[in-house]
Amino acid sequence: MSFNEDDLDKYYPIYEKAIALEKNKETEKALALYISIFENYIPIGTSYYDRPAIILEKLKRYDEAIKICDLAINNKELYNLNFLIEPYNYRKERLVKKINKPVTKTKTVTTIKKKVITKDLININSSLKKKIVYPNWYISISFGPSKSPNFIQALAIAKMAPQFIENSIEGKVLYQAIYSDKPEEYIQFIKLYELINQWKACFVIINGQLMDRKLVGGLNYCYGDKCRSGNPNFCYGASPMTENPFGCHRLQISAYNNPWWSHGIFDTNDVFHIDKKAIKERISNYSLPYKMCPCFSMENINLVLNNIPNTIDPERNENWISVYNGIQPVNHGVIELLNVNLGKSNTNSVLAEPKEPKEPKEPKEPKEVKEIKEVKEIKEVKEIKEIKEIKEPKDNKDNKQTLISKIFSMFRK
Repeated sequence: MSFNEDDLDKYYPIYEKAIALEKNKETEKALALYISIFENYIPIGTSYYDRPAIILEKLKRYDEAIKICDLAINNKELYNLNFLIEPYNYRKERLVKKINKPVTKTKTVTTIKKKVITKDLININSSLKKKIVYPNWYISISFGPSKSPNFIQALAIAKMAPQFIENSIEGKVLYQAIYSDKPEEYIQFIKLYELINQWKACFVIINGQLMDRKLVGGLNYCYGDKCRSGNPNFCYGASPMTENPFGCHRLQISAYNNPWWSHGIFDTNDVFHIDKKAIKERISNYSLPYKMCPCFSMENINLVLNNIPNTIDPERNENWISVYNGIQPVNHGVIELLNVNLGKSNTNSVLAEPKEPKEPKEPKEPKEVKEIKEVKEIKEVKEIKEIKEIKEPKDNKDNKQTLISKIFSMFRK
């Protein structure tokens, strides 16, 4: 059996059928489908190993569950798969403990032997004061006694956790609070974390992996906001600006921030080729701080990436238009032009996309209307001149009549 990432399209539908059967409580049929994936393919995600291991553990088929864990660890090392092996090592340890769980003996031994057996049982129980039941995804925070004035408050909050453990390690007390990915539990974790994260003895573990404080802070900021929002589609876009098909807007491949259709290049036939390799590289770089998020799924991201079209012809596809040196959906309200990451094509004519629209000019008047206006203006000028000419002679005539009347009046005298 050879490893091929392209096989995802073949075994993911099988995985979906198994999930559906599991939801319908057809556990054995679902388990058979999960196992069939291992027989024919090398799955790349943790879910393909986790689900059958969980089912087998519930059925108390511990040996088979351990084999699934070994398979996950071996495939990770052989094919450099993108997940952590610590959770599987921890699961194996838990399964081994269940297999080696001591059987209660009958009281047929001597008094001396009873004391020895009782002593041994006390030692075992002292190391496991309380049985821990870890959820499929969990986050735990541990801390020791502190002189901080917040210690009493922190201890009270920790004891309110779904699971609280008080351990004694080499004579030192260690308190541990364990939470699942349920919104109400995770918000409770954030309250405790913000109170004690600066203490030297404080540390956080997610699914068996010790976490860096900065990564926990980023997770609290993102997943914490989702828990508070109550929006099941939060990861697909907290706002129209961050809408994305991958289920994680922290990848920064969203509607207004490097959308997937901005990665590519035109060919000589004006067909746009999506550069999935560049998208995958960006996903790999930006997903590192959020891989431990309970909502993060690389399997889902790869499936979406595979379903993105390889080419888009905006001339034939009415849902797309050409803009500058790229493309965008018709109903996408982008104001600024997209910058295509791969630069220019080999042919300048291909990149000669529609130019930026110029500001609309004021409409010109028709020629006939303009001529009519000119004629009107000429007529108005002529009328004004005629009025002046008419007025001037009349005034002269009046002046002459006045002079004659004066002369006649002199002769009369």
